[in-house]
Amino acid sequence: YESVPQAWEDSVPITPEYVAELTEYANNIGIDVIPAQNYLGKNDRVLEHFPNLGDTASGKELNLFLPETKEYLSKMTDDIYKGYTSDFMQAGCDEVSFDFENGAVKKSYEALHPGETPTNNDLYYASLEEIYKLLKEKGKKMMYYGDMTVKFSEYKRAKELMPDAIAMNWCYYHTQPDGLARFDYSSKGFHEAGIPFYVCPGDQSWSTVIGDTDTMIGNAQNAAIKGRQYEAIGYCTTHWGDGGCYQNIISSYAGVA
Repeated sequence: YESVPQAWEDSVPITPEYVAELTEYANNIGIDVIPAQNYLGKNDRVLEHFPNLGDTASGKELNLFLPETKEYLSKMTDDIYKGYTSDFMQAGCDEVSFDFENGAVKKSYEALHPGETPTNNDLYYASLEEIYKLLKEKGKKMMYYGDMTVKFSEYKRAKELMPDAIAMNWCYYHTQPDGLARFDYSSKGFHEAGIPFYVCPGDQSWSTVIGDTDTMIGNAQNAAIKGRQYEAIGYCTTHWGDGGCYQNIISSYAGVA
């Protein structure tokens, strides 16, 4: 992010030049390289440098009801698309702390909406709506992780506020019946609400050295069964670095295949 070097200093950033080269190669073989950037939570690194942009309760979520936060996200988005050419943005929004009622987010929202007393759910979806509108103005289609929508069964509200956004329905359980049931009720919820969605199992390599193939196979099968049943528009195998990325890349090959 050229506009906010504080967000990546003392690290090894992916440069626009590298992304442009990768994107050109991928496009030539029919692959769309979609950037992924969390627009709401998991921003503790950024908030170390810009605490005024965040929620005071957790120190990880951005406050989307401040003009300076929107300006920051707008510049960051422009920086990202100096290299990427995709029409999509994976905006994250997963695993938030859900303590908005006790921090700056609620106060900022109430200043814009006098007389309202928003709940955590209200503040979460109002934040998503702000992200959706920002990306819409940039000509990008929003993708977002659907775990919070599943957790609180807010499918209808998600559809109303973000009509054409794509939910990434992730689940990493594999044992029967829990893994299959999770993909069943979540996929059914997105389908019945008219929300386009992907099913997202994992390659199960994270927090391991050599991967967990048995878990991966069961998880992948559950995703495929329920994704097909509820007309998912896509299937995304995820790869994470929990625990420090000790896994060798070959441990992910089975999941990709």
